[in-house]
Amino acid sequence: MQVDRDVYSKWLASILRLTVQTYPQLVVKTRLQAKAGTGGEVYNGTLDCIQKIWAKSGFVGFYAGLNSKLFHSVLTAALLFLVK
Repeated sequence: MQVDRDVYSKWLASILRLTVQTYPQLVVKTRLQAKAGTGGEVYNGTLDCIQKIWAKSGFVGFYAGLNSKLFHSVLTAALLFLVK
């Protein structure tokens, strides 16, 4: 069963790594898609969005809400793995 544990740990590590790598892009995309009429900040494109996030929150701003996304990603992958 050692092989199974190695496979599972590598699988979990790859999901976590990919989620952490791509999350800043998801934050920028989500903020660009948010409607300006909801009282949110208005962005004039991708670079403007990145600059405003950096100015307001710094590096941490690109990872806001990461905990719930990691939980979601791992849970979804685990369920798909169990089904197949």
